[in-house]
Amino acid sequence: MEQSLVDKFSFCPVCGSSNFMKETHKSHRCLDCGFEMFINSAASVVAIVLHEGKILLTRRAFEPKKGELDLPGGFVDAGESLEQALFREMKEETMLEIETFKWLFSFPNKYLYSGIEVPTTDNFFLCTVPDIQRLQPQDDVAELIWIPLKELKPQDMAFVSMQNAIKELQQRLL
Repeated sequence: MEQSLVDKFSFCPVCGSSNFMKETHKSHRCLDCGFEMFINSAASVVAIVLHEGKILLTRRAFEPKKGELDLPGGFVDAGESLEQALFREMKEETMLEIETFKWLFSFPNKYLYSGIEVPTTDNFFLCTVPDIQRLQPQDDVAELIWIPLKELKPQDMAFVSMQNAIKELQQRLL
């Protein structure tokens, strides 16, 4: 059963009280010590790489959405900028180095992890890479695939944010 992250907390993380009550869809408040906790969106980055009319896709190696199509990217680590995460994730998943990048748009998403829906804000960047010959699936990527952007069906993408991004990209570029 999928649950929201905010629904998983029963005890105050500050004082341990069981009087840790859900206040809104995104917050809890402790009736004993007054601590209020908010569940905010986790930041993620997504690289869009185009080459000769084709877009670089990944096939997911693990759950969630194992075997489905995705784009290179991942979560932003604590203390890391969006740009640093973009460069790190691209290298970790594809072995490619980013030469230039431009932020395009963002979409909300829900990422199911250990049975809990984690809200995310997925930031999409148009990236150029100097050399696609180094391309190799790494980390949590089972396969790297080039598909003509005009032939890609948004509904074939693993996540809602990716589907929205492909629709937006196709509207802008085709």
